[in-house]
Amino acid sequence: MTKRIFSIMLTLCMVLMLAPKAVFAESSTGSKSSYTKACEAIDKEYTYTGHDLGATYTPEATTFKVWAPTATEVYLNQFSTGSDEEPGAEDLGSYELTKLVDGEKWTGVWTITIEGDQKNVHYTYTITATKPTGTQTITKQIQDIYSVAAGVNGKRSMVCDLDSTDPEDWQKDSHVFVDETTDSLVWELNIKCFSYDSASGVSEANRGKYLAFTESGTTLNGKGNVSTCVDYLKEMGVKTVRLNPFYDFGSVGESDSVSQDIMDIGSQNFNVPEDSYSSNPYDGNVRIKECKQMIQALHNAGISVVMDVDYTHTALKDSCFQGTVPDYYYRLAGDGTFSDRYGFGNELATERAMYREYVIQSLLYWVNEYHVDGFNFNSMGLMDAETMQLIRNALNKVNSRITTRDDGYSSVCSYHSSDATYKLQSVNGQSWKKCQYCGDEIGKSELKDTVIEKSPENEQSVSNVTKTIARTNTDKNDAKGSSFAPLKLKATSSKNKTVKLSWSKVSGAEGYIVYGAMRGKTMKKIKTTTGKSYTVKNLKKDKYYKYMVVAYKTDKGQQVAFSISKIAHIAVKGGKYGNSTKITVKKINPIKKGKKITLKATAKNSKKKVKTYVKLRYESTNTKIATVSSKGVITAKGKGVCYIYVYAQNGVYKKVKVTVKE
Repeated sequence: MTKRIFSIMLTLCMVLMLAPKAVFAESSTGSKSSYTKACEAIDKEYTYTGHDLGATYTPEATTFKVWAPTATEVYLNQFSTGSDEEPGAEDLGSYELTKLVDGEKWTGVWTITIEGDQKNVHYTYTITATKPTGTQTITKQIQDIYSVAAGVNGKRSMVCDLDSTDPEDWQKDSHVFVDETTDSLVWELNIKCFSYDSASGVSEANRGKYLAFTESGTTLNGKGNVSTCVDYLKEMGVKTVRLNPFYDFGSVGESDSVSQDIMDIGSQNFNVPEDSYSSNPYDGNVRIKECKQMIQALHNAGISVVMDVDYTHTALKDSCFQGTVPDYYYRLAGDGTFSDRYGFGNELATERAMYREYVIQSLLYWVNEYHVDGFNFNSMGLMDAETMQLIRNALNKVNSRITTRDDGYSSVCSYHSSDATYKLQSVNGQSWKKCQYCGDEIGKSELKDTVIEKSPENEQSVSNVTKTIARTNTDKNDAKGSSFAPLKLKATSSKNKTVKLSWSKVSGAEGYIVYGAMRGKTMKKIKTTTGKSYTVKNLKKDKYYKYMVVAYKTDKGQQVAFSISKIAHIAVKGGKYGNSTKITVKKINPIKKGKKITLKATAKNSKKKVKTYVKLRYESTNTKIATVSSKGVITAKGKGVCYIYVYAQNGVYKKVKVTVKE
């Protein structure tokens, strides 16, 4: 009873938190305040376009740069450790930064270069700065906004050699992308909760940690019967995990007990992984390496990684942003207090030139340094439409399949008018093809007839999980060699415009739900049966179709899914398309930069070449090294190694190594 009452109270609190608040920033349709005019003047005069803010490390020297155009003085403070409580803690001194000028014009940036190897040295800035309106001067010691590493509890930044944090074979790790935002079965999880319980079968040292994802062969209570963690995700056919925020958030002290509950999206350091998930919170390198190992393990399992992010607020108002340029990074209400539409205590101003650029570069950093495959934007309604479009444009330059999702809490932005928000939603629905609203009707297709909950068969609680059925315009999520649940589905076609579906019997199943659609459409429920086969009739020849079967059992009046088949693709006989079972690709010799070659790939059915097969699809894992056209023409762009994937129908694919030399 106590737990039930607490659950109801928590739900009410969440509803109230998400309800619109009375304290709003000024509307863009009204007259501008002196605060807004002052911030816009800063943007006009001091917007810095260099991508070298923060600490730029080399073994010979490290250059520190901080953008603080309203500051009157800036000092760099260096320390041997992340806190004064650690063994060997020592104050290494302070140094005054100087203004960085471009010709005769000041850029708004303060800089200093410290000679010698500064690797693992911790640092802060002491900044004396005025508010944009000049009404108040503040002196504060803070960590670097652009930190990529930090000490324990995140209060001191750390100089880091990022190359040294790469796990073994990291250079071989590649993104796992989908061609549509709904082209996947998505599982949302919290890193700690994923393995924290002893029943997870994960070693005690790794429970609730990044490294739990690297363990294979884990079973429920270690009994060897029911798979857990990543093995369980693979068996369920999960193709994408949405990880709750794992940047360094402010409410959890990394050095505190691991028994703390973790439910936070308020950032302290946006570009630093959360340290309470690492095995050693005192070594800033460890959290980075172990976070990469987690992502690498998921990629090795064929699972795409989507990162929850919330760039709309910080954990505290008294943050490093506020200490660097007071009031610039936040929206203020008409009475000078912090705007607080969603109840987080503050709102970051994505319309400000330097914060907009910060968000874009932060996302690119997670993509390039950590190989994150996509982002789910919490509270996107607090972000302005122009910033969201620029984000999409920037990600497209890396790979257009980097997904961008929204929780659906996208009501009218507190800074912009309803008209501005409407433009954002129009972008999501039309020209911004890679954005999906996860909380509403846009871009969402659910398995509405099946509740995913705890069942006796899997003994593992998976409550509050929605299985999303794909709009599968490619077959990548049926990649050869993937691990699927026990339910095996086979599709065969005849010339009378029918497809026969047959599947293996699953122990304990009361029945099976068949889903299907023409390729490129959203799958819908077409049949519930207790048998092991079903024939779909009156189909169109010369067309591809896709099908999936879910095994269920009734538990407490609800249908509980505990086994889901892979998606079976089939071409109706009588048409021009065939179905391949194998792809052969000729090995590629090293290519000189600037040269082009045509990849020779062939799809086969048994031992016969499929001459009338639909054209193959090609993809490069790194377009900076090599690109590939729709016809398989490879262009060598830059020195390095990448892979070209060749995809065919039925989920068959092949990859070939490409080496580009100068």
